[in-house]
Amino acid sequence: MKLKFLFGLFAFLFVVAIQDVVFAQARLVIGNTSAVFMNISGGAYLVVGDATASAATNTIMYTDALARNSWIISEGNGTINNRIKWYIGNAAVASTYTVPLGRGTTNYIPVVLTIGAAGTAGGSFVFSTYRTASWQNSANLPTTGGGVGNYNSSSIPGDASAYGVDRFWEIDATGYGASKPDLSALMFTYIDGGGGNPEISGGSNTITEANIQAQRWNFNAATPGWQGPGNTFLKGVDGAASNTVTISGAANVVSGSLDLANSRWWTLHDNAKPLPVEFLRESAECNHKEVVVKWSTASEQNSDFFMVERSLDGTNFSPIAKIPAAGNSSVIKNYYALDTDPYSGTSFYRVREQDFNTSSMTSGVMTVNGCTGDDVFVYGTEGGLAVNINALEDGQYNVELYDMLGQKLVNEVKNVVAGNNHLKLSVGNISSAIYLAKVYNSSNAVTKKVFIRSSYTQ
Repeated sequence: MKLKFLFGLFAFLFVVAIQDVVFAQARLVIGNTSAVFMNISGGAYLVVGDATASAATNTIMYTDALARNSWIISEGNGTINNRIKWYIGNAAVASTYTVPLGRGTTNYIPVVLTIGAAGTAGGSFVFSTYRTASWQNSANLPTTGGGVGNYNSSSIPGDASAYGVDRFWEIDATGYGASKPDLSALMFTYIDGGGGNPEISGGSNTITEANIQAQRWNFNAATPGWQGPGNTFLKGVDGAASNTVTISGAANVVSGSLDLANSRWWTLHDNAKPLPVEFLRESAECNHKEVVVKWSTASEQNSDFFMVERSLDGTNFSPIAKIPAAGNSSVIKNYYALDTDPYSGTSFYRVREQDFNTSSMTSGVMTVNGCTGDDVFVYGTEGGLAVNINALEDGQYNVELYDMLGQKLVNEVKNVVAGNNHLKLSVGNISSAIYLAKVYNSSNAVTKKVFIRSSYTQ
């Protein structure tokens, strides 16, 4: 048995050596004269190429191209992702790469990308994809690589899972120098009934196939939310007959399209119910006995005005300020309103956006305790939370941090002294995402939605 094992190992190494001599480059061959399926699981990486020779042409070949019955199975679940790491390096402009992904042994779902501008000094692309556990995409959002904060649409409003293809895609570029590659074209493939695994008509999905477009999640501190349509990414050539969506043209897919500082997760969605950019950095804070309500948007479509509302019980709200909206915008817009005569007790604030067609969406609820005592300011930092408190006297504050699913991540008590206090809290291995912070004592309370950038790198 031992001799047999050693002979098999020798034969394997001999074949690898012959491949290197013949091709003189990194090459992964899948299939030959019959179907071959390569399955990676358990959060593993399949690495193609050599990091020390990044300028070489690194190729994945699926040799049963006509039948298309050989591919890589890399299904994850959004928390544990099985990735393909491909050392493309500073590939030439117009180079096209096909990532032969598949689901099981019945569905071929390749991703095809075309380089629009080469990256600098080496680097690799990372790819993964997974089918959601049900038609309800909001219940199986990606949590790695910055994660995804919601699957909502202002045009419904609320959960837009019924209008989304039941799959997420991860595309990233790592290890580059001054700049990462840009793309001039990107094609996604989805499953429409083949092999009994439809991704557009299962469960309660209501999708007009000709309307399917690509959108990506942007978790940048300035612009978290879904991009497109009418923003950065537009649906390109409709490929309903071939179950594909192609984004093409430099205006749609360049500008750092693989910049991990901004995004790496993609979805396909019915453009009649687009996923919006949510309210950004919404907050209500005390400032010299007034309440300052602030909010931002990264894009607006058909927006008429914002109504700032307050409440004593958190349920029954009354308007206190009406602020004109931008109408249609694809750039960051910052807004604020003042409550110059706040309630003496605990009060609640929210912002309601209304479109010209009378549909509306509402921000989260923000809490302030009367604004008659300490000034409290809260903001996200890299790897944690920062709190500035201008206290009237020595005391203690409770600081709590929650993710958007309501899970408590931080619960600490901090001592403060009269005057200015700067508190900083670190959270181990926290993902880049939107979180809810609560800072309060017996006479003062502030809640604020903050963006925290992860300090953890994979």
